[in-house]
Amino acid sequence: MILLALAAGLAAAPAPTAAAQAAAATELPIGSLSVRPDSMRLAPVVEIDVVLVIEPGNLRHHRMDRRLIDRQGNILRSSADSRTCPAMMAELAKVEELPMPHFAAPGTRSSEVVTILIHPTTYTLAMRGHESGSNTDARIELSAQSGSPLAQWTDTALKALEPCWDGPNA
Repeated sequence: MILLALAAGLAAAPAPTAAAQAAAATELPIGSLSVRPDSMRLAPVVEIDVVLVIEPGNLRHHRMDRRLIDRQGNILRSSADSRTCPAMMAELAKVEELPMPHFAAPGTRSSEVVTILIHPTTYTLAMRGHESGSNTDARIELSAQSGSPLAQWTDTALKALEPCWDGPNA
């Protein structure tokens, strides 16, 4: 008898309506950016996740979630939204203009000059992309040090996005 009552209760629970299912937004992580200062500097680590948000009716916008991590491990969180921050889309579009490094095995070129930086700040960008001439999705990750085109773009983008961050820790 109890099993029948439980089964009836489960069967009576309404299934989510198509409208309720459509009302939920879909979030697609599309990239990340990090700035990791050398251990000698007091600057915080910056980590940013970039998310494409697809809402009902195929409305799309981007959101960035930022974490600032100090030397004691404290995390300050904030976010920015492309609907209220025009600089976000402009800076994201500039990613496509970054010059890509080429592969080079150290010591294989006679004119090669190797510069070794002591305690560099490391910049890392990981982003979805595609391979030329195909519809293949690709994940591209680039790590570089201070003074590189990636570092210059990152520093400029972070300055442009500064007024966009919200939250109590902005």
